Amino acid sequence: MTHKYKLSPTYHRIYTNKMNNFLRLFYKITLASLFFGYALSPLSATAKSPQKNQMVADIHFKDMKGKAHHLAEYRGKWLFLNFWAGYCDICRKEIPTLIRFQQNNRNKVTILGVSYGGETRQDVKAAMARYKFNYEIIPGQANITRLFNDVIATPTTIVISPEGRMVAKAIGEQSTEELNAFISSNDNEEPRWIWDY
Repeated sequence: MTHKYKLSPTYHRIYTNKMNNFLRLFYKITLASLFFGYALSPLSATAKSPQKNQMVADIHFKDMKGKAHHLAEYRGKWLFLNFWAGYCDICRKEIPTLIRFQQNNRNKVTILGVSYGGETRQDVKAAMARYKFNYEIIPGQANITRLFNDVIATPTTIVISPEGRMVAKAIGEQSTEELNAFISSNDNEEPRWIWDY
């Protein structure tokens, strides 16, 4: 025998109102948590991506081994942040060029490959084993992606001068000639600016 229960109209109205009040409260708490969590974050003051020729914030991040780093430790050399993803065909095609560029310019260039695509650490480790990177690979982390929050495609290369200024942003695969052009200012020449938005 099956029993069917039906709420009285009065109780149904009270129950509905309580649920609506609970949902409103939950929504407000969620929004407040998001707002205050963002406002109190260390990068809230630099939420807008640095623009051309601006100093880049000295953010902290960890490499694949869990070792802590910060951007300022790379001062004195050109720093290339290459945002890539393992599923990106163009990114995979660009990797050998970056490896050669790092090898040929190791005294004045540091490349950090930033995994950018929601891949797991296992995916990143598999890519590292396959491509034998000679530069550091950084798993995607909130600090880096929040600072460079206008990176919308892979591959994207951010170039930071030895003094810590963001000098270029290039979307798409870069050739050896294009990469070399970024560091041409070591002979008192102006670097080739690429700024794609």
